[in-house]
Amino acid sequence: MRNLDGSIKKNTAFTKKLKTNLTADQLPTLTKELLSLKLEKYITEAAAAILESKLGKPADAWAAVEICSLLHQRFAEFTPALVPNLVKALGPPPNSAGMTPEQKEREEAARVPKQRGMLRLFTELYLVGIVVDPPNAKESVMATVVKDMFGSDKDFLNVSIAVSFAKGFGDAFWVAKSGDGEDQDWLNPESPVPPLVQRIVRSTFVEYFAGVSKYLVRMHKHIQKVEASNYEHAIARGEISEDRQERLEKGIKTYEKLLANAKVLSEHLGEQMPDLPDREKTAETGMGIIYGGRERQEIVGTKSDLPTGGVWEDEEARQFYEDIVDLKLFVPQILLGEAKEKASLFASEAQAEEAERAAAATSLDESDLKDDDEAKLMEDEEDDQPETKDALSGRAAVESILARLPNALAKDAIDQLSVEFCYNNSKPARKRLAKHLFTVSRQRTDLLPYYSRLIANLLPYIPEVGVKVVEALEKDFRSLLKRRDRVPMEERMKNVRFIAELTKFRVAPSHVPLHVLKVLIDDFSGSNIELLSLFLECCGRFLFKSPDTSARTGAMLEVMMRKKTVLNLDSRHVVLINNAFYQCNPPDTPTSVSKVREPLEMYIRQLLIRDLSRKSVDRITKKLRKMNWADRQVVGWIRKPFFKPWKLKSSNIPLLAYITCELGLFYPDFSTAVVDNCLEEVRWGLETNVFKDNHRRLASVRLLGELYNYRLLESDTIFDTLYLILRFGYASPVPEPGVSSPLDAPHDFFRVRLCCALLETCGPCFDRGRQAAQLDEFLAFIQVYLTAKTTVSMDIEFLLSETLELLRPKLSIMKSYEEAAHAFNTLISQRLDRAALPESASEAEGQDDVDDGDETKPRFDDYASDEEDGQANQNDSGAESGGEGVGGFEQEVVVHMPEEERNEEEDTAFELAFSRMMQESLSSGKSDRKTAAVFDVPIPGRVKFADAAENESAESDSVTFTLLTKKGNKQQFKRMALPKDSTFAVSTKIHQEEERVERMQLKRLVLSYEEREREGKTRSQRE
Repeated sequence: MRNLDGSIKKNTAFTKKLKTNLTADQLPTLTKELLSLKLEKYITEAAAAILESKLGKPADAWAAVEICSLLHQRFAEFTPALVPNLVKALGPPPNSAGMTPEQKEREEAARVPKQRGMLRLFTELYLVGIVVDPPNAKESVMATVVKDMFGSDKDFLNVSIAVSFAKGFGDAFWVAKSGDGEDQDWLNPESPVPPLVQRIVRSTFVEYFAGVSKYLVRMHKHIQKVEASNYEHAIARGEISEDRQERLEKGIKTYEKLLANAKVLSEHLGEQMPDLPDREKTAETGMGIIYGGRERQEIVGTKSDLPTGGVWEDEEARQFYEDIVDLKLFVPQILLGEAKEKASLFASEAQAEEAERAAAATSLDESDLKDDDEAKLMEDEEDDQPETKDALSGRAAVESILARLPNALAKDAIDQLSVEFCYNNSKPARKRLAKHLFTVSRQRTDLLPYYSRLIANLLPYIPEVGVKVVEALEKDFRSLLKRRDRVPMEERMKNVRFIAELTKFRVAPSHVPLHVLKVLIDDFSGSNIELLSLFLECCGRFLFKSPDTSARTGAMLEVMMRKKTVLNLDSRHVVLINNAFYQCNPPDTPTSVSKVREPLEMYIRQLLIRDLSRKSVDRITKKLRKMNWADRQVVGWIRKPFFKPWKLKSSNIPLLAYITCELGLFYPDFSTAVVDNCLEEVRWGLETNVFKDNHRRLASVRLLGELYNYRLLESDTIFDTLYLILRFGYASPVPEPGVSSPLDAPHDFFRVRLCCALLETCGPCFDRGRQAAQLDEFLAFIQVYLTAKTTVSMDIEFLLSETLELLRPKLSIMKSYEEAAHAFNTLISQRLDRAALPESASEAEGQDDVDDGDETKPRFDDYASDEEDGQANQNDSGAESGGEGVGGFEQEVVVHMPEEERNEEEDTAFELAFSRMMQESLSSGKSDRKTAAVFDVPIPGRVKFADAAENESAESDSVTFTLLTKKGNKQQFKRMALPKDSTFAVSTKIHQEEERVERMQLKRLVLSYEEREREGKTRSQRE
């Protein structure tokens, strides 16, 4: 060590070389310098330099391993300085939210090569034994790094790193086999890697490859759809924009790179490549719709590939638009001779395509449309020949037909007018009819379907009417679009709806509605959105379900939904767009399969879940008692609603407890099972702590409290449950600040809600004796629990305040953990002091508690109905029994006495005799009061020396009485002292004590009645 060079210049230069020249070519030079330098004070710099070096080749990584090995052998602090930073550098891909695509590309271009070299270096160090697992680690450090890099890579940005790892170190972690889906042993027995680490690493890579395969399939389909969209775009516009072509080429490049990486992973892992559909076949089928992140089955090709659902909504609509009248069956052929012979609107498909491209290329600022032509779209051409008498009669007949058109609001009526027009068919008549149909009033849009049916009836033999109307509507659409600010909205709506109706009758060629759809989507704002939604509601379903227009309509719908997502539209416009979209393509709603239940089970569910109420509770209880309780299946059906109280209304949970109590008198196992299930539900909720089960947990706790109100479990069970709710998952029996549990987050206060719900249900019963002391202790403990957590939310504070106001109105909420802990410890100490009292004092105190417990209010409400008096009276008598004493829980014994037979005649005679006796008593009382009123002596007031006399009598052995006498009209008082043991004094004392006891008894009864009445009002308000 003395011969080693410790100069700052050479040591610093060596660390810089590690950062810039750590390659296989420079390894001998770096090794020689390393062996000649001290480097004791530069270990951290050397580790950081190795991390920043560019290890582009496997040989460079091995050179870095040689350097790390030499440093590891000489310096013990080198590896702890290198490995943590190396593991940190091998984390998951960073979040790229808010970054532009160019920034993402630059970041990934810099990150991926660096992490690829770092992973290669880390793996080599792990294999040579420099990186070792900590002695008490739950998982290998190698498995942790692999999971961090590939397990959380949802965008598959590290796929090239995975390929590099599989190529370089796959043999060390698994044996590559061409498996056929069966389980095989992929472990490499000759590898230095432990078998457990091999399994974890390979399973991580297999899951990563499965995700890459799914992503590859999605990208493959996306490329196909983009190609199909460009193909349709080229047909519509004659060329493809540079942006579209650039995006397609970029997507194809990314797809081909991902495909190549997936093939390498498949080869080294021995997994099968995913099936990718033929690109050409998909391009021919057409365009699909991607909406809401899911691909709908709306790919259009052959008739079997059309979207689900028919073109028409129902059979009536199909008949109206497809069952056209054949005029040659009603009109002679000679009258149809002037018409073009079964002509169509266009001579050939070539002309149709040409017209479609011309319409798609038309823009809003066309200069060839002049205002004069827009004002008069259909001109009458006057015949040069003079009108004859027959012409005048024919014109009158046509006028008659035109006058009747506005009233033809039925299919048969419009068909009859079609036939009549054929008898008056002429060139002027056709022109007049076309003009009349086109100039329909914008307030009579209800006529448009019938006018369109008239045109469709005439189309096979008189196509001139349809051609003129369609041309006029096209020109009018462009004109109205250009002058939209000066034209009423109703006029534009009439125009697009007329085009939509003619489209459904197949009068308008396919390029006309598609052009309207495209123009409205291109100018996606304001009134155009309303027109677009109206147009799609009228003929969108027809266009999307028809084979010849489905592909292009689907593409336009996709563009519409994307624009709706990107643009900041008004909520009304969003609703219109959604309605129009789902009108075109209603979502496929799978048929829900209802659970098959037995009739008896359905009857029991009807009774307990739907029909249960205060009035029907006794009737339902009797019906349940009549069930076959010997059949286990029937008992199971009855138990289900009691085991799942969250499926009932919250107000019916007390009724459920009442039925449990009534059935438990005859079937004790049933009530025991319900109580056990409630306790199990409470523990299950604490073990899982899932947010979606909060309602279920609250319902179970409320049922548990109601079961206590009906004396089905002891108070100790309630308090044990309360403490279990707050203590579960904690090692310490008392909550401590800063100590949390995986099952109870610091910001989670749902356990407090459970405790408050249980106390609100049965807490008012704990107001006497030992239960009152236990309740005081728990109220202090729950405040210890709250103050040990983080900042308490406002709703929890209000909830606790309401609970304390119900149970202990004078108790205040404690603000600090020390205050709450001191109060809780004080209550515990008092309880321990009371437990240490002598036996005689304990017995006396216990007797007082028993006396107080007998005077408590009833522990449950009376739910008996007025319909069944006998059963209701029996339930009331059981419900009003006394509370629980200190000695523990006392089992009630129910004795059913046989009812005595009554004689109605004897009852009637008894009532008459009783009424007569009461009348005599009243009359005698009146006469007594009249005679007593003759001697009217005023009641003397208290004399001045009364208190002094009482004090004197208390000190002496005599009792002082005041004798009242009257002389003339004056009252005189005379004091008399009598011995305490005299008969008069003793009887007076006994009488006074009896009066005092009676007053106290009356006072307790009145207060108890007021408490019961107040509790009844509180319960009714809560329910």
